[in-house]
Amino acid sequence: MAGTEDVLERLQSQLLTLDDDALAIASSKGLVRRAYKELQKAVDPDLQASGDCLTLTWPDHTVTLPTTNLLAATCTCPAADICRHILLSYLWLRAYLPTSPSPSTPPCPVSIPSLSYTLDDLTAWATKPTLRKGFAFLQRESPQIEGSDPIVVRFPQVNLSCRYSQATGLTGMLCACKSRQVCAHQVAAVLAILRSQGIELTLPAATSKTDAAIVTAAAQVIAHAQTLLEQTVAIGLLHLSEITQQQFVTLAVSAQGAKLPRLSLVLRGIASDIDQQLKRHAAADSDRLFERLAHTYALCAALQQTAPVYPIHLAGQAQSQYDAVGTLELIGLGAYPWRTASSYGGLTVLFWDRGGQRWCSWSESRPLFHRETFQPAQIYWQPGPWEGIAHPAEASRSCLRLSYARRNYQQRLSNSSQTVGVTLRPTQAADWQSIPLCFEDWHALRDRMTRTQIIGLAESNPLERLAILRPHRWGFRQFDPVQQQLTWDVFDLNDQLLQLRMRFTTDNPALAQLEQLNPDCLSDWGIIGSVELEQNSIYCHPIALCRATDTEQSAILNLHFATKKPTNTAATAPESLFSLKKDETATRTGSVPAIIALDITIQRLAERGMHGLDESTSQELARLASYAERVGMKTLAVAIAALVSHAHRPPAQLLKAKYLYQLYQQT
Repeated sequence: MAGTEDVLERLQSQLLTLDDDALAIASSKGLVRRAYKELQKAVDPDLQASGDCLTLTWPDHTVTLPTTNLLAATCTCPAADICRHILLSYLWLRAYLPTSPSPSTPPCPVSIPSLSYTLDDLTAWATKPTLRKGFAFLQRESPQIEGSDPIVVRFPQVNLSCRYSQATGLTGMLCACKSRQVCAHQVAAVLAILRSQGIELTLPAATSKTDAAIVTAAAQVIAHAQTLLEQTVAIGLLHLSEITQQQFVTLAVSAQGAKLPRLSLVLRGIASDIDQQLKRHAAADSDRLFERLAHTYALCAALQQTAPVYPIHLAGQAQSQYDAVGTLELIGLGAYPWRTASSYGGLTVLFWDRGGQRWCSWSESRPLFHRETFQPAQIYWQPGPWEGIAHPAEASRSCLRLSYARRNYQQRLSNSSQTVGVTLRPTQAADWQSIPLCFEDWHALRDRMTRTQIIGLAESNPLERLAILRPHRWGFRQFDPVQQQLTWDVFDLNDQLLQLRMRFTTDNPALAQLEQLNPDCLSDWGIIGSVELEQNSIYCHPIALCRATDTEQSAILNLHFATKKPTNTAATAPESLFSLKKDETATRTGSVPAIIALDITIQRLAERGMHGLDESTSQELARLASYAERVGMKTLAVAIAALVSHAHRPPAQLLKAKYLYQLYQQT
C-alpha cells in the first residue's frame, strides 16, 4: 500500500479545493445530490495506484483519477462527461482522507498565491485565438476576485465564475460555462488575477498584412475626420452646404470599413444634423451640432493617442459579442420605441434581472435610411422574441424565466433561437416595488444619477439612467404649445420637485394617455422612466406606469403602445424617449455667469466661421480666458488663448474649447 498512500497524499491537496460548489461547476447540482445519496449506501472500493493515477474499483464500474488534474478523471460507464461515479469517487475520497489540518498545525494567513505566468505560458495553454478572446472578454467585464486557494473570479455581467487552484494550476481550472476546452472566461480569470498582483500582460501588435492595412486605414480616417471637423467650424455652421453633409456620410462609411464603428455612428449623426439644418427642419439645432463636432474631435484625439490598438469603449463594436449567462429570472417593466441621430430606429423592452440585480433589455432595430416604413408598433405585437413568449408586448408586462440566455456587456439580451422563455405570471405591484432602484426621495435619486453620469468620452448606456419613481403628490400639468411638450410636476415625501416631460409627436399615444390620467387615482403608483440632470433641476421621460394594487392584469401600463393589439398598426411611431432634445427655454443657472458668456461667444464664432474672429471678439475671448484661469479652469484658458493668438490651428482650438466647456459643465 506504500504506492497507494503516496498517490493519496498527492491527491489530498487537490481534494481540499474541490468543495461541493466546484463539483457542481464540473457537473451539475443535481448530479452532486445524486452522488451523495449513493455515497450513503456505497461499499468501499478497491484502491490501486499506477504511476500518477489512482484507480477506484466499484462493483459495477471503475474510476481512474490522475493526480495532476482531477477533471481528467475517466470512468468505464458510457457517460461522456463527469458522471455520478466520478463524483462518488471524489466524495468517498474526501470522507476517506483527512482533508482538514491537524489541530496542532497553526493556521496559515489567508492570501492569494502569487502567479507568475507569461504570455507564452498562456498561449501554450489556451492557443492564440482563445487568448485573444480572453483579452477582449476581460476588456468589457468587471471581474470580482474572492478567496485564496481556490481563487474564485466572478464575472457578474455574464453570471459566470471561474476557479483557480494552486494545486492543479491552469489545467485544473473550472468554469461555470462547462466548456470541455479552455475557454475565454478562464483566460480572463487568470489575466484578472495577474492584474490584481500588478502584472499586466498585453497582446503583441497585429503583424498580418490585413491587420496592418486596417490599422493604416483607421489612422487615415481619423486624420481626415479631424481635418473635416476643423473645416466645418472654419466655414461656419450657418454657411454649410450639401457637399459638407455628403463628406461626413462618405467618411462615416470609411470609418465603418476601418473598424471604427463608434466614430462611424457619430459622423453619420453629424451628417443628419447638417441635413436638418439645410432643410430648415424644426429640429435643427446649431448648438447641438457644435457640441457633437467638439465631442467627435475629442474622440478622434483619443483614438490617435491609443493607436494602433484601440480600446473597445473608444472604437466601439460593429457586432456585439453575446455571452451565455445561463438561466435568468426577469421582471418585465415596459417598452418604448426610439430613433437615433444616425437614422436608426427600433423597439426596446426593459427587464429587471432578479439574480444580477440590474437592468437589462432586448431590442429590435432597423436603419431608417433604408426602410422609412419601419414601425416599432408592429414589432411590439409580432411573435417573439424567444420561443415560448407570445410577443414583446407580453414580455414587457410579465415575469419571465429565460433558459440558455445570452447577453452582451451592455446588458442587452440576444434573441438567439436557442433561448427558451416561460411566462410565469403578469408583473404585479410587489415585483416592481421590490426593485432597489425604486425611489421616493428625489435627493437619493439625484445622488444615483450623479454617480452614473457619463463624463467625457465614456460610452453611454441608457440603462444607467433608468429608475422607478414613486411620487408622494402629483402637481400641476400643462402643455407648452411653443415647445410642443407636456410637463407634469411630481413631488416626493419632502415636497421636492421633479418634472415629467413628454414631447409631442404625431399620433403619440403616450402623451394622450398622460393627459387623460386622473391624479386623484394615482396614489402610490410608480413611474418607470429615463432620468436626466440639467443644471440644478431633475426631470424624467416616462416610459411606463406601475399600478399600486395587484390585479389579474399586469401592473405595467406601457404609455407608448395600446393595451390591446390594434387592428391597424400603421400609425407613425413616437420618437425615442432617450433622444429628446433638452428644453431650450430652460435658464442656465450656473454659478459663474462669465463661463456662460464664454459658451455663447464660442457658439457665435462657430456659427459665423473663423472669419468672425475679429478684434472685438478676440478681446472678449481674452477677457473670458483670464477669468477662466482665475477660477481654476487653466486647460480651458490655454485653449482660448491659443485660439485668440492664432498660434496653432484656430479651428482645432475652438473645438477643444467647446469640449472642455462641456466637461466643466458635466462635473
